[in-house]
Amino acid sequence: MLRWPATTPSDWKGGEKMSLPQRPFNPVPELKRLLGDAVLLACPTKTKKPKGKWGHLTLADMTPEYLAKLKAGNIGVALGDVSGGLCAIDIDGDGLVEPFLDANPELANTFQTHGSRGRVFWIRLKNRYLKTVKLKTADGQDAGEFRANGSQSIVWGIHPDTGQPYQWVVSKPAVEVELDSINWPGCFEKPTFTFTEADLQSDSHRDSFTEQDLQKQDCRASFAQKGFAESSDVICAPLCASAECGGAIKNREDVLRLCVPTKVHQNNELLFKLARGILNLERLEGNSYSLAQRLAVFNEWYKRSLSFLRPGQSRDAYLAEFMNAKKRATTPLGGNTIDEAWALAQTEPLPPEALMFEEERNQRLVGFCFQLQRMNGEQPFFLSSRTCQRLLGLETAHEAAKWLTALQEMGIIEVAAKGNARQATRYHFKSVNKT
Repeated sequence: MLRWPATTPSDWKGGEKMSLPQRPFNPVPELKRLLGDAVLLACPTKTKKPKGKWGHLTLADMTPEYLAKLKAGNIGVALGDVSGGLCAIDIDGDGLVEPFLDANPELANTFQTHGSRGRVFWIRLKNRYLKTVKLKTADGQDAGEFRANGSQSIVWGIHPDTGQPYQWVVSKPAVEVELDSINWPGCFEKPTFTFTEADLQSDSHRDSFTEQDLQKQDCRASFAQKGFAESSDVICAPLCASAECGGAIKNREDVLRLCVPTKVHQNNELLFKLARGILNLERLEGNSYSLAQRLAVFNEWYKRSLSFLRPGQSRDAYLAEFMNAKKRATTPLGGNTIDEAWALAQTEPLPPEALMFEEERNQRLVGFCFQLQRMNGEQPFFLSSRTCQRLLGLETAHEAAKWLTALQEMGIIEVAAKGNARQATRYHFKSVNKT
């Protein structure tokens, strides 16, 4: 039985609510519990379209003053990377909901909403941020959408077609899942997903891609057009990152040249690139940038970008966006740390810990982790099971994950921070051979 949106906070604990809301209620606190960090959008009552432009909004804009204005109308949610991987699976047909739930019983406990028909399953994806894709039935009919980057979905208010409130079918927090764990029953045509450009530029995101993913993005075709020779499976992804630079980065001026916009609506992407450019400068100069140094780079970027910035957005709003990009950025602009470390593991002497294994492939895995640690100094290094699968030529990421677990149990590596929706797991290499 469906649950209506409650009218007061106490009603959330009272089970099912079958009458229409009779008095004002602010849903924002409950939405924060159900969705976690998310960019919420103000929409006029009985509409699905947000007021004004919303693509520039970030979590930094979700101030108490902004959120207080939302209870007056419908509320949408910006999906994808901007909301930490939050996605909405919109099943647009009542007869498709039960087969989808039968194939995905773990999604029975995620946040679910209902508009005029079908159901929306709200999830948070691990590691992968996708472009929105249409869903089709097995016979090619429209079946809804898998909404992600660039899309928004209504979560609260009055449906424009029925005039009835959006219903909250299951009021439990959105669950975190792997994309590959979602099963598509026979009544659906299995969707083909594509990934955002930012994913291909980020080690923490790129580590979750298979070679098939990269081929979908026409990675190799773009290299051929640029005159590169055929690349191996190992170096294909880093060449993507390097090709974006349009030339080597040698100093701050090179970074600014690559990151100052040349037209409007480029700022989100370029601030992320600017944060990655600073990572490259830190590597070149051998020092971590202080806050003052980061502010100096940002201020110069802001000064040069003024003619392409949004008239209604302040310098401080762009600064907050830059700081959020800094938190997400893990790969130097044009960097290829993963494959540099793998190449060194093939040519440089292996650490003593590698001799605990007999097979060369497994010895190289230990050497690979050792080289990653050397490149990162005392800081932990990022590494995912999909990267190991790709480099070692294993059939599945699960098999690669077993090898990483074995290295942990042997005391060769240790987890510094478990992976989440934003980044791969981080490790430290430990010296276990004391002689």
